[in-house]
Amino acid sequence: MTEVVIYSQMSKRAREMRVKCLRCGYCCHNACVVIVDDPKKGPIEDNLKIHTGEGKSCQHLRGNKPGGYSCAVHDEPWYADTPCAHHGQIENRPDMPCRMGVYVLKKHRVKPQLMEMESD
Repeated sequence: MTEVVIYSQMSKRAREMRVKCLRCGYCCHNACVVIVDDPKKGPIEDNLKIHTGEGKSCQHLRGNKPGGYSCAVHDEPWYADTPCAHHGQIENRPDMPCRMGVYVLKKHRVKPQLMEMESD
C-alpha cells in the first residue's frame, strides 16, 4: 500500500498561514475535501474519499452546536497531513481566528473556543 502525504509539498508560507479553528462546524458541513475513511487505517491511497459538503456533516464531526464541534480524528498522528489541518485563508499574520468561524459564532451568539492546531 502507498502512504499518501497530502500536504508534503505545501510551501512554508502556506503552512504558517493556517487559521485557528473556532469549532463552528461550517467547514465540516460545507467543504468539499478529501478525508480519511477509516481512521484505523490512516491516510493510505485506498482509504481516502471525498466529503462533498453540501450541508452534510463530515463522518468525523462530533458535537451538535456551533462552537462545540470537534473532530474525531484530530488527535491521530497523521492529522497534520490532512486538508482540514491545513485549512487557510488570506491573512497578514499566521494563526488568526477563522473568519467564517467568527461570523457563524456571532450569528449564533456563541463565545469562540479555539481548537489547538499543531504547528510544523
